[in-house]
Amino acid sequence: MNATSRIIVGRLSENRTGRDIVIGDLHGHADRLLRLMDRERFDPGRDRIIACGDLADRGPASRRCLNLLSEPWFFSVRGNHDQHFIDQVIAILFAVANRGIGLEDALRLARPAAESMESEWILDWLKDRCRSDALADADRLAALANSMPHILVVGQDQNRFQVVHAEAWENGNPLSNAAIDSGLPGASAGLVDRLMWGRTVHAAMDCFPDIAQTNEPGISPTFCGHNVVREVSLWRNHIFMDTGCGFDYENWMRLSAFVVQEGRVVSI
Repeated sequence: MNATSRIIVGRLSENRTGRDIVIGDLHGHADRLLRLMDRERFDPGRDRIIACGDLADRGPASRRCLNLLSEPWFFSVRGNHDQHFIDQVIAILFAVANRGIGLEDALRLARPAAESMESEWILDWLKDRCRSDALADADRLAALANSMPHILVVGQDQNRFQVVHAEAWENGNPLSNAAIDSGLPGASAGLVDRLMWGRTVHAAMDCFPDIAQTNEPGISPTFCGHNVVREVSLWRNHIFMDTGCGFDYENWMRLSAFVVQEGRVVSI
């Protein structure tokens, strides 16, 4: 299994029988998602949860959040923390299996990068040598995460929307539907990083807050996370969903969701 540097576009058909609930960055807070689902009377046979990425790190239940990827009703795009988890597991497993490095030494070498991303949980989990299946389970979770697209297109025509982690932006404008549908053959080399790390659109929203439009021809609404906002916010075609679920230093920080078919925001 190798981490990918190419742009992966995923697709889901329109949900004609239930609801699509788009959530902001989850960051290990599985309990908040479960409470939200309970409040919304979520029906796993009809409804879908679509996440803006960053399932892991910071919160208390990163493994539980990553395991949601195996549920048929749960979908997510790839965030920068998800990519870091993939890279971290690949590096540790390669060091142990191919370089003859002991697990404890491999974990020690990985700790500075883990601390920078607040992902020490994976090192502490793998250090527990009583769990004989820990390495295999880490590989399984990384494979699940590595299946996540950078862009998820849902539905078509007037009911189409997209989900990315950070921003879908190139050369000063939103990515068009045509460009996404063509596989982005002319995209710059840095686009894959901007999809997971970008802050340009969020900065532009701060500078030009009066611009808010969703009717640009050939450009569908795009939900994104990564950049923390106090309230779910619209700027051009980007809908910012991360209201700080991964943090707790302000009392307004929470998990927010958008019920697409109802045009309604709900927060936990």
